[in-house]
Amino acid sequence: MLRVHIIGGSRSGTTLMMQLMGACFDFEAYATRETSIFCLKTEKSIKGLRSFCSKHPVDIKNLKLLLKLNKNLHFIYMLRDPRDAVCSCLRRGDEITWVSLRMWFYKYKKMCNYIECDRFHVIKYEDLVTDPQKVQQHIQSKITALNKTADFIDFYKHVVPSVTINENLNGLRKIDSNSIGNWRNHMPVLLARMTEFGNIEAIANTIIMLG
Repeated sequence: MLRVHIIGGSRSGTTLMMQLMGACFDFEAYATRETSIFCLKTEKSIKGLRSFCSKHPVDIKNLKLLLKLNKNLHFIYMLRDPRDAVCSCLRRGDEITWVSLRMWFYKYKKMCNYIECDRFHVIKYEDLVTDPQKVQQHIQSKITALNKTADFIDFYKHVVPSVTINENLNGLRKIDSNSIGNWRNHMPVLLARMTEFGNIEAIANTIIMLG
């Protein structure tokens, strides 16, 4: 069974990628909510399927072992400019949640441990929203068992609106790159997150390295 699992930093496009994969590739089934790859109940329930896609951003530990045990398993890690990630809030009713730089760097360091693995694929959020077709072609070249059914750029035509989409994507709409560099409009939030984190040098070096 082809198994694709999406992980990455919070507010880094994991929900968008989940919707894209489910709508534009021929998965026999895919999770409609966050589902951990370490959930034995789920893994047992999908046995016998031809293909399955899921996402759970925090599943970042012990991935080398999973890749070794399952040769048909692929991870997609969504990576976003930390400045934009920590300035993008999740709204659920009256509750607003922000991402901490500490958690972003924790996941980033874990990601670096797997970056050389053949079936661990890092996708930059900025690339995805700027040129979704190019990213789709790249994913297909890495996960050759995937069968394309629609273009990423047209995903919104094939997705049924849901609470998850409304909360995480602020509604169902076309992909655009308007959110890139949005941190410039939220300097007080960014400065607060940077002060909380403390290691300004690490932030600067990582941003330079990411380009």
